[in-house]
Amino acid sequence: MTCLRAAEPDGDSWRVRRDVKEGILRAFRLGVDVDLPAPPFAYRDRDMLLPRGGTPVGVRVIPGGTAIRRGAFVAPRVVLTGSSVLYDLVREREIRATEGEPLTVPERTVVVPGARPAPGAGAPGRPRSLSAAVIVEYRDARKDARTALEEALRPGLDSAQAPGSVRT
Repeated sequence: MTCLRAAEPDGDSWRVRRDVKEGILRAFRLGVDVDLPAPPFAYRDRDMLLPRGGTPVGVRVIPGGTAIRRGAFVAPRVVLTGSSVLYDLVREREIRATEGEPLTVPERTVVVPGARPAPGAGAPGRPRSLSAAVIVEYRDARKDARTALEEALRPGLDSAQAPGSVRT
């Protein structure tokens, strides 16, 4: 499959490909709205720009809310929206959407459901917590090799096909 990008790395920043950007805008203008079921949820999007690879079972898709970069693995029960905060435990940072840019899950990350302390006093002796999306790992070639070996030794247990998971 040929990959066509709307923006390309250019040193320490990104350079927009205006021809690709114009093609995407034309696709939005020319396409028609279609219903895209993702049980138990559903959403609508333009028919010319459907999600790559379809929507895995148990994944709720919120268009315009997030961008999941290639090679990232998002585990079942992780919720990502445009207002979510992604907690990166590996690099000790918080990732948020910015003005005009969606929340972006970095390439080759592993994102799992977690929890963070809730603000406020709560009940004495009963601290509250909120669910959170957490980056626990950045995959490298060695990790990919270990994962491939495990999948070869345990056929039928492909984690990429686990209900509710997303692997790009």
